[in-house]
Amino acid sequence: MSTTVTSTDRPPRNGVDVPRLFATLDAVKDQNEIAKFQFRATNTWMSGTHSRSQLSSFYGAMQEMEHKNVTVLDKTGAYATVYLNPDRAPEVSQSRVCANHQEWHRSAALSVGVARSIERQQVATRALENSGATLPELLEAFLTEPIYSRRAASPTVYSAVYRPAALSVDYVWPGNIMTQRIGSFRTGKYVHEYGELTM
Repeated sequence: MSTTVTSTDRPPRNGVDVPRLFATLDAVKDQNEIAKFQFRATNTWMSGTHSRSQLSSFYGAMQEMEHKNVTVLDKTGAYATVYLNPDRAPEVSQSRVCANHQEWHRSAALSVGVARSIERQQVATRALENSGATLPELLEAFLTEPIYSRRAASPTVYSAVYRPAALSVDYVWPGNIMTQRIGSFRTGKYVHEYGELTM
């Protein structure tokens, strides 16, 4: 079964194609399967204490997809995010925070979604730069607006807390934490209920 989302030729409002957005929301209401997502992590032992965790592929909108932003890290604490896009060469970032955008340095005319993604990344970066912050305080910050978003145009899929020394990662949502570890990866599924999304 397929769902077609159409749009009129109306100009975007604040960078959002409103008719297309509402058509997408209607399509999800008509066919809830579109809203189901499953994310996967892969862990690879390299040698000695060197291992690599990678989040890249996921199932969503009734199809297999690949992330545009791939984060890799190892037990030594080395990390990088690689920005992948079919229409340009890969770029590597050493930022400690990865959000949903790649376009921030490419255009002065940002869409609302990109602007919000940049805001989330900046707030998350400031939270991590606070050397006195405890892990519970950081988790609370990551589960609060603007980092955690319930906006229909750009909801937060998950936040991740990487623990390279423990060879683990925590995927975090309000009210739920899913932990995965190298050497004891558990196949599992979590469906996050956002409730009514906001505009």
